[in-house]
Amino acid sequence: MNRGHENGTGMPADATGRHVEADGAPRGADGAQPEVRGDLADTAGGPAETPGRARGRGGSRRRTAGVVGTVLLAVAVVAGAGCTAVTVLHADRDPGKPVWKFPKVGGSDGTDDEVRSGSTDGVSALRAMLVPYQKSGYSQGPDIAGFGSDAQLTGREATALRKQSIRDLPPQARRKLDDLIDHQHIKGMVMRSYEHEGSISSPFDKPFTIGFQLVEMENRGAAEKLATAGAGLLKSFGEGPEIPGHENAVCVLEPTRDSGKLDRMLCSARVGDVLFSARVCGVHRLAAHTVALFVGEQLDRIKDPGKAV
Repeated sequence: MNRGHENGTGMPADATGRHVEADGAPRGADGAQPEVRGDLADTAGGPAETPGRARGRGGSRRRTAGVVGTVLLAVAVVAGAGCTAVTVLHADRDPGKPVWKFPKVGGSDGTDDEVRSGSTDGVSALRAMLVPYQKSGYSQGPDIAGFGSDAQLTGREATALRKQSIRDLPPQARRKLDDLIDHQHIKGMVMRSYEHEGSISSPFDKPFTIGFQLVEMENRGAAEKLATAGAGLLKSFGEGPEIPGHENAVCVLEPTRDSGKLDRMLCSARVGDVLFSARVCGVHRLAAHTVALFVGEQLDRIKDPGKAV
């Protein structure tokens, strides 16, 4: 597995060496995470905080709520490639050397859990659902938060990564979220980034990069809860294009940053027990229709596994 760079903090970094938030949560114009409502916290499986207690804890409660929202999203850990003008305009395609190391967790018989569970084959099947470069018309995209442009993680690795993303929380909050993550039972995760070069002849077809992430859950009920809560959180950001044939898919444009030079879009959906997420970064006046078609193509492959053969 190809896994790009680290920046010395132990957390993923993009190819420029800058820190990349491992939680991958959407952020507003000021860089802050959105606060999650009590009903979303309930969906996550955690107790809702009373208004009085919430006020008493102040910023700590808001930070914890933001991370709960992060865990709910399919895009919770790796939200895609770093969104900069460099990555969009073809100058950042070095996947780097593998540096991210996962702890080996062995069974009582000395056999690695990954081998005993047979999860590698399952992750390979999940990876086959991703739109291949040669058939999509898209080229290889930039590094995805230290994992290269094309990566697959077993359920154990994905769980470890999600826990890594909340390691800086206060101990009590971290323990609660660790328990929540353990009960979500992820079977595997795959990621792939793409580049769309745009068209010189059309002012409406501008370049963008897009990262897809598929997370397979142990059961459909868990996937549905996470997808519902994640969609509610995303909708608080505004609106984006609809995805034809996929009514539960939600795409939203993030608040404009970088003096309006770049647009960012997040998409989330569920197909059976698979959670889908995408992060898009493109030149201002993003080619939203083109993005919607590509996202729809990816969701079709998950909906009909025969298309992935």
